[in-house]
Amino acid sequence: MTTDISFGYGYKEFYDKAYYRYTEHDVKNNDPRSDYDMAEYYRNAGEKQKSETYYKKSFTAWQQYAKLGLPEACYFLGYFYQYGYGVTEDRSKAEEYYKQAYDEFVKYQGNPSYLYFLGRLYESGYYEGKLGKTDYKKASHYYSMAASFGYPDAFYRLGYIDALQGKAAN
Repeated sequence: MTTDISFGYGYKEFYDKAYYRYTEHDVKNNDPRSDYDMAEYYRNAGEKQKSETYYKKSFTAWQQYAKLGLPEACYFLGYFYQYGYGVTEDRSKAEEYYKQAYDEFVKYQGNPSYLYFLGRLYESGYYEGKLGKTDYKKASHYYSMAASFGYPDAFYRLGYIDALQGKAAN
């Protein structure tokens, strides 16, 4: 079960002004993170066809990086398989890629990106060697640690979890 959250018009307006132009530029240069960002943008805007196109493009690029053992690439492949973004949903493949990501992330324990992606794994529901329920409390803990080092994406994820929990309380 996927929990979707839409940040609405304010998010779209902010993204349009602050990031869209830069992301669009990076997409032209085959940057898989930018393809992912565009997919998320279009998913939030309700444009399923455009989001699927960008998810597929991002998935293909991350596959190439995963062959090099890049932990971030393994994380994203697990995420795509878990939710069926750009590929057919397959929880066993998601779990396999999350495990690869975790095994690689452990090598970078002193790096804030390690803490951030450990939070992403807990948010995705992967911990203790298996794919299960999302653990927002532990995800927030690791995001907070990454944020304390100034890791910018950690601040966004903390806000995202706060927004999800606020939505659940309403």
